[in-house]
Amino acid sequence: MTLANDLNKNTLEVNFLFEIHIQEQSFYYTDCPFDLVYDEQRYSSLNIIKKFDNVKESAKLDSKGVKLVLVGLDETIRNLFVSTDALNSQIKIITAFRQGNKVTSIYNYFNGYVKTAKFTSAKKSDLTITTSTQLNLDFKASSRTNHSEQTSRYPNDNFYKYSTMTDMEVSWKNQNT
Repeated sequence: MTLANDLNKNTLEVNFLFEIHIQEQSFYYTDCPFDLVYDEQRYSSLNIIKKFDNVKESAKLDSKGVKLVLVGLDETIRNLFVSTDALNSQIKIITAFRQGNKVTSIYNYFNGYVKTAKFTSAKKSDLTITTSTQLNLDFKASSRTNHSEQTSRYPNDNFYKYSTMTDMEVSWKNQNT
């Protein structure tokens, strides 16, 4: 199936599937009024997704993510955000086309990482998450082409072992002149 075919069908309903992966635990939610199962994974309809930003397509490269507002979080996920470093945890948002309670096709809507997470209620049951995309344009590589730098990252690689040594001077000047 293609997205164009799915959009032309009047019998399909559209919902979003949310995946939050924090350390070794994963949480699956949907904005559907009932639980959905896709690829043997149950997405809970706990109604915790209050809102999230639209993703705008653009030909311009950027690392702008989306903002999610989660309400009524259960104790398990709340404790993970309080007690562990949930920054850089993976978040996926998937567009799901369904017929009744059967998901017929999915399309990736957003795939990124937790950039900030802030509780917005006294009971710490409401959470605002800002994300960044997989494309990290703010990252500055600090790599040098020398033996010690290379072996610190790849212990068995000796590619740059003799990079500072030369047997003779190399001249780029034409020798016939």
